Parts: sequence; C-alpha cells; structure tokens
Amino acid sequence: MKINNRNYSWTWLVGTAFFGWILLYSNRSILNPVMDIVQKQYSLNNTKLGLLTSVYFLTYTLAQIPSGLLADRLGSKKILNICFLAFALVNLFTGLNQNIILFIALQGFAGLFAGLYYGPQYSLTYRLLPENKRTLANAIINSGMAFGLSLGYLLSTQLVLIQKLSWHSPYLVLVIPSIIIFIMFKKIIPSDDKLANNNQNIESPTKMTTIFKNKKLMASFILNFASIYAYFVIITWLPKFLITERNVPTSQVGWISSFVPWAALPSMLLIAHISDKYKSINFYLKILIPISAVSILFVANAKSLELISLGLLIYGFFGKLALDPLLIAYVGKNAPDNQLTSALSCLNFFGMSASVLAPLLTGILADLFGTMKIGFWLAAILLILGLIRFIWQSQQS
Repeated sequence: MKINNRNYSWTWLVGTAFFGWILLYSNRSILNPVMDIVQKQYSLNNTKLGLLTSVYFLTYTLAQIPSGLLADRLGSKKILNICFLAFALVNLFTGLNQNIILFIALQGFAGLFAGLYYGPQYSLTYRLLPENKRTLANAIINSGMAFGLSLGYLLSTQLVLIQKLSWHSPYLVLVIPSIIIFIMFKKIIPSDDKLANNNQNIESPTKMTTIFKNKKLMASFILNFASIYAYFVIITWLPKFLITERNVPTSQVGWISSFVPWAALPSMLLIAHISDKYKSINFYLKILIPISAVSILFVANAKSLELISLGLLIYGFFGKLALDPLLIAYVGKNAPDNQLTSALSCLNFFGMSASVLAPLLTGILADLFGTMKIGFWLAAILLILGLIRFIWQSQQS
C-alpha cells in the first residue's frame, strides 16, 4: 500500500499487531497456572482469588471507550506507543515486586495500559488493510492471542511450577519484548495523519449515542460479552479446576490449558478466509456458538483427562478466538466510518466487562457450591442467550 508517496507493506502492520497481542496475552495469563500457589501463600479463598484476577480486567475494560475516543482525535499510533512503553515499565516493576498489595495495584496499571491497544490497533489495521484481506488479516493478528495465552501458561509452568522460581519472575521475561514492540510501532507503522481523511469529520463524544442506538452493533456487543465471559471462565479457572477437581499433575497443566489457543489457530484462519470469500459472517456465528457452548459443558462434566482434552480442543477450534475476527468484521461493516475506533472500543468494552465479572462470579459460585462446574455451566448458558439475541436482532433488521 502507498501512503503519501511512501510504500508500506501491510504484512509489517499485521506482524507488529500480531506480536503485540502475544505480549499482552502472555502478561494476562501468567498468573493463571500459579493461582493455587498465590492462594496458599496469602490464604485467599476462591472469591478473593477471583477478585485478584478481576482487577486487571476492570481497569482494562474502563480504558476501552476513552482509548477509542482519544485515538479518534489524537491518532491510533500515538496511543499504541504509550501502551507499550508504559507496559514495559509495569512488567519490570511487577517482576521485581514481592508485596501483594503493590502487585494488585500493578495489575490495575497493566490492565489500564493494555486497554489502550484493542480499539486503536484494529482501527489502524482496518483503515490500512486491503478490503479483501481484512477478515483474514485480523484472524492472523488475533492468533497472537493464542500464542500469547500459551506462552504465558508455559512461562509460569516452566519457571515457577518446574524450576521453582518466584511466581513474579515470568513478568521480567516480558520487559524487553515490550520495548521491541514499542520501537516497531514507533518506527515501522505509518502514523494516522498519513491516512487520507483520517482526521476529518470526527464526531464529538456526545455523539457516541449513535453507536448505542445502532441495534446491529448492540447485538454484536452483547454477543461479544457472552463469548468473552465463557472464554475467561476457561482461561482463568481451568488450570485450578484441573489441579483441584480432576487431580491433573501441575507439570501437565500448562500444556493441557494450551490446547485451547493452539486448536484455535487453524480455525480462525480458515473461517476468516471463507468469510472474506463468501461474506457469510452471520451464518458462521450461528454454527460456532452452539458448538462452543456444548464443548464447555463437556469439559465441565468429563472425568478423564482424554475427554477433557477433547472438549478443550473442540472449544479452541470453535470458540472465542475463532469468533473474534467475525465480530470485528461485522462491526466494521455496520459502524459509522468516522466512529470506527470508538465502535471497536465499545465492542471490546462490552466483551471485557465480562472478563471482570467471569473470574469473580466463578469464584463466588465455587465457594457457594464447592465446585467450579457451576461457573462453566453458566458460561455455556450465556453463550446461547447471546446468540438468541443476535439472531433476533438480525431478523428484525
């Protein structure tokens, strides 16, 4: 592609955004395999443990809409530069810190700065990518979430559970990569002011109501809430569920939990390619979501490790990571052009609101009922309800 007489390869943009997601998801998944260690070290019940995880996602969620508004006005690239430079500092302080109260505060800052990424990044890629490659390219970018989730699991498993280092140590590994991503966005990726008409006709924040009055967008926001709620029940509580309720050895937890992101890789690329070719987003959503819900119920009730692994592979293939590129493309097609970043930030705001609620509510249900299975069942029910709302709105439209 050519911008202001300078050539930019869209593959550089996709690659940089891909590695950005690897970094952010590695950070957010480091804690999950070591939750049992943290719980015993600080004598936390499941509710408090879920709250510890939710701090990150609370600040992440609160950052969504402001980051979209700021990016629409100041430019996506500036916001992305702030995101990764600050993220490098947070990882450094988290890795050196040993105080639980300070750790909670740093989790909040990590969520805040990570929350600057979603809307500006997808807005930048949507504007710069060729139209016939947008869904596929977003699927490639999204696959960074899968790699990052797996990397976070494996870092904690290797450094903490196997090598017996401090559970803070994996955060230090992410400092240098954070700086590298900052440099890549700053030096390689074109600025928003080089995009034609990018800063023209930007609506004021008071016109955000136009997004919330768009029934198609609201249906996609609600569906994203249900999808991400289920996803964060899985990635937050699965390692502890495997250890405490299925007696899986700790050395295997990281690998088994990684089945979800690895199974998602071929699925998201295949479905995105087909969607780009046949423009059938709604059709694939109606197939993927019921299968996702059934697979979650299967994981919750399976007794053997083989059946649990099968359920996780099915969920990974048909679940949240495969849905993301479709929902992003759906919002891109239905959002006002001059509010694209804000609409994408709203999509993620609704979704990540579920990430705040899911760890905490699942912990509360586990304390009340003595099992985490109830939390998995609720996640499956919400998926079906979200799909029903989406289908109803599609028919109305």
